[in-house]
Amino acid sequence: MNIAILSCKNIKDETCIGCHRCLMAFDKREGEFERYKGPELHRFFGWLC
Repeated sequence: MNIAILSCKNIKDETCIGCHRCLMAFDKREGEFERYKGPELHRFFGWLC
């Protein structure tokens, strides 16, 4: 299964460092990524603005 994590520099601020929290949660299958604990995942990360 492929997962895309999209980010935009217009919504990042000092409380959101963008990719780090999302990628850590993805790797640990925490938060919204808990539902994907079983299948093999491939992630794609991109910036949009």
